[in-house]
Amino acid sequence: MLQQRYTFEQVRQWLVPRAQWRPFPPAADREAWQGLLGHELNRRRRDYVIGLAQGLLGQSWPALPATLYMDYGRTGTRAAYERPYFERRHRLGVLVLAECLQGRGQFVDEIIDGLWLITEEASWCIPAHTHPIQLGVPQDVLPRQDRPIVDLFASQTAMALAETHYLLAAELDAVTPAIRQRVRTETLARVVEPVMDKADFAWLKFIFNWNTWCSSNTLGAGLYLLDDPDRTAKLAWQLMGATDTFLAGQLPDGGCSEGPGYWGVAPGAMLILLELLHSRSGGRIDVYDEPLIAELGRYITRAHLTGPWFVTFADCPPRVGVRAAVTYQYGRRIGDRGMQELALLGQRGWDPAGAIDPPIQADRNGGSLTHMLRELFWVDPADEPGQATPQRDVWLADLQVMVARQSAADSGGLLLAAKAGHNGEHHNHNDVGQFILLLDGEPMVVDVGVETYTAKTFGPNRYDIWCIRGSAHNAPVVNGHEQAPGREHQARDVQHTADESAAELRMDLSGAYPQAAGIESLRRSIRLERGAQPAVVVRDEIALAQGPLSAELHLFTPGTVELAEGVVRLSHKGRTLVLRYDPATLSPAVRDWPCDDPRMQAAWNGQLTRITLSLRRDDGQADYELRFEP
Repeated sequence: MLQQRYTFEQVRQWLVPRAQWRPFPPAADREAWQGLLGHELNRRRRDYVIGLAQGLLGQSWPALPATLYMDYGRTGTRAAYERPYFERRHRLGVLVLAECLQGRGQFVDEIIDGLWLITEEASWCIPAHTHPIQLGVPQDVLPRQDRPIVDLFASQTAMALAETHYLLAAELDAVTPAIRQRVRTETLARVVEPVMDKADFAWLKFIFNWNTWCSSNTLGAGLYLLDDPDRTAKLAWQLMGATDTFLAGQLPDGGCSEGPGYWGVAPGAMLILLELLHSRSGGRIDVYDEPLIAELGRYITRAHLTGPWFVTFADCPPRVGVRAAVTYQYGRRIGDRGMQELALLGQRGWDPAGAIDPPIQADRNGGSLTHMLRELFWVDPADEPGQATPQRDVWLADLQVMVARQSAADSGGLLLAAKAGHNGEHHNHNDVGQFILLLDGEPMVVDVGVETYTAKTFGPNRYDIWCIRGSAHNAPVVNGHEQAPGREHQARDVQHTADESAAELRMDLSGAYPQAAGIESLRRSIRLERGAQPAVVVRDEIALAQGPLSAELHLFTPGTVELAEGVVRLSHKGRTLVLRYDPATLSPAVRDWPCDDPRMQAAWNGQLTRITLSLRRDDGQADYELRFEP
């Protein structure tokens, strides 16, 4: 797309010299930074960020010894190293933004300490990414020093250091010009030049978040630090090509198979790259009129259910932290007010009349400076969310995901999300046929999400993790067989319909299971019935090549459960959802399901309840219906 629309010579000609480029005002431009403070929200942001920074003064920076780096190779635990690694970058972002907002030099020494420490690190690549990138060399619990490794967070570090180098040029040079020289030398040598000159990193050809995440940060670092116009154009052209590769692999409906939790670092990261190109070329490089660009943006609004809740398919938490700056700016560029409203609502804790608290979002995973800076300058502080009406029916035909609301007028009543698709998606869960149910804005039947990442999450034993397996989702387990991973394990004969009376998704799930399950057909329909007696009706028809047949359906809920003959009552936060079933066919059982993992605790307060509905038939044939009613 980018390289098809523009030639290298045009890019070379249009990129303005670095000295003339002002994507944001440097801290020395006190008039520009003081100009932000005309709005009360930005004054609160100033006070908040400066307060955070003052609390950091004199505090020891987290240590990153070699043994901590080695811990991942020895135990598979990611958090031990990543927590202090990200804390360093978070601190730097807070301190830099505080200095820009205050402009008194109070934080400069602390910033120099942070820059010194980060440039001292043996590697900016986190341990979990060292081995996958250093393919072809003997594996070690420490990274090799004979080859720079550029992963998600090395590139993100490069961007943070480069923006610091730009924003605080005068302030740092007044104390010691050596620190900016060190930042420039290390960032070019570790990230920009290896990408530009070796061009052998696999992520340059990926069609998921690594491509856009690394490309946007590497491009940003290069644009801030490179002086040679030919080298600058070379890097921009190369990463335009990488972005084209990403775009060529996207679905026409804009669906993100990684789920909305990764949208901010996939299309959202692409938005940062497009903005860098747009800014540096004086607006000449501009692809916002391309339909695919718009569809990729709108996915985040289509995957939003209500309040903090999103479609939870793949490695996605149920509550997604919307990146306000990229979501708002993306919406502005493609003329989609719904995206801007989503950003504004997220800032306000999903209450249109709520306060923005905290007044600015600080990314704890190393992107604090990048995203806080853009939130200040990209999001209109005077803008407020209105009463944007969500789509009543969403159907992403290529991703095969549906969202259906009882009514688009408000968040009341039943809300259904369901998927067909396949089990070879990025960050895949074995979840073909999965459905999610909300009532009056509260989750009642849920997709549990994913636990904290470890070495196992992306290793050969990924599908041993309980929340990724088929049994953690609500398609049936047939004769002990769960769904199997792989692109070939997919839904067949998928059909979606929607009108004033109902929305329905129908599919044959048999292809999602291993052949050993002996399934001839497993037809599932998931239907939201509107009208005077709204309900969600799930119907399964199972036929095996030969009997006997046993099946179990697992439904997870954050609420309490009461059983009666033919009825399961799910109660949560003052809402009650009644599940009706044929007791002659299905037998219910209930089990408390503790969620001790930190990510699960954050979503479900540490506790879910699992409902199991079981059946057995000697002839290998069964059909049943689950009817959910308010």
